[in-house]
Amino acid sequence: MSSASSKRLPETPATLRVRLRLPASLNRQSPLFATLDSLSRNRLAMVGLACLLLMILISILAPWIAPYSPTHINYDEVLMAPTWAHPFGTDDLGRDILSRVIWGGRESLRTGYLAVMIGLGGGIVVGVISGYLGGKVDATIQRIVEVFLAFPSILLLLSIVAALGPGLVTVMIAIGFSSIPAYSRLVRGSVIATKSLDYVTAAKLIGVKDVWIMVRHILPNIIAPIMIYGTLSLGGAIMLTAGLSYIGLGAQPPSPEWGAMLNYGRQYLQDGWWMSAFPGLAVFITVLSINLFGDGLQEAMNPKTRS
Repeated sequence: MSSASSKRLPETPATLRVRLRLPASLNRQSPLFATLDSLSRNRLAMVGLACLLLMILISILAPWIAPYSPTHINYDEVLMAPTWAHPFGTDDLGRDILSRVIWGGRESLRTGYLAVMIGLGGGIVVGVISGYLGGKVDATIQRIVEVFLAFPSILLLLSIVAALGPGLVTVMIAIGFSSIPAYSRLVRGSVIATKSLDYVTAAKLIGVKDVWIMVRHILPNIIAPIMIYGTLSLGGAIMLTAGLSYIGLGAQPPSPEWGAMLNYGRQYLQDGWWMSAFPGLAVFITVLSINLFGDGLQEAMNPKTRS
């Protein structure tokens, strides 16, 4: 073997990626890598993500980390101020507020996530069909959407809850269905802007079915605004869940939900301020974390504002 043939050729990024078995999507020139890199350098977004993940982790591990049962009544420790034994104090029935806040996160976060999933799922289906098919189908769907958008959101929520009865499941359904019109308008606009692009036209010319074009070619390319809007809407869904529970339409006693705890503790603000302060602080931290991460995600996914 000659000395020339024994020399190793310099590795290019493509050959290096093959040798290391790295997916092409993690290439430094890919939009995904640029988005992740920009997001990781946004300190506020990372702080928000860390706090949100911490709240989720605490809620998941509630059965193991909560010091007491959230419904355990102890009349010997009624309205105790925060102490080492009860860092968040106790309520008028001697229940530990810290344990109730930890367990309440499971209710509030789960309801908010599922409500957003319902709204996203329905909005994507309605928006993609309306934007892609156009014509009479689009006109009919948009007239129906406009009727729902004409109602104030809180009135629509109260109407659904009044029809189905109070409870967290009802709140989840009400928030999810009331947000479908807004999601559908966002998705419809993105589909209309995307369906005229060359790769969609080429797919139509070679005979690809409309359903496959919507699912395989259009939907993946409009996922960025959907993710951003869904993330930012999560904080609003949690606030609405707490708000409806606060007025007695959400979680019912003795469920340890943050909004219900705020409502229950308002009558003890002078003698037991901690009964409302700590659940309110949990709602504030969660919603603020979601908004910080959502803002950072919006900047990272927008090439014009990407740092």
